[in-house]
Amino acid sequence: MKHANDIISHLFSQPSSHSKFQFHRCMEKVFSLLPPHMSRAISFSYLKDETLVIVVSNNAMTTEFHYKHNLIKELLKEVAQVIPCPTLASIRTIK
Repeated sequence: MKHANDIISHLFSQPSSHSKFQFHRCMEKVFSLLPPHMSRAISFSYLKDETLVIVVSNNAMTTEFHYKHNLIKELLKEVAQVIPCPTLASIRTIK
């Protein structure tokens, strides 16, 4: 009988067939580096073409994300250097 952790780690270790899983795992790492009040406000994120779209839970946090736009870009660059995640390198804009 396999444990759930074994199954999940096997899914994430697959090459490009599960790139969405890898993308979300990378994004979780990036969001964990943000200040706690910002990371809690993120509902979900997705990648469309070369644009990272971050959906937040309330409108007040939307304006704060716009002000901290450069912080998120710098975090993406730094994490892309440390963690081998090809989708992070392809992100050009953030909305």
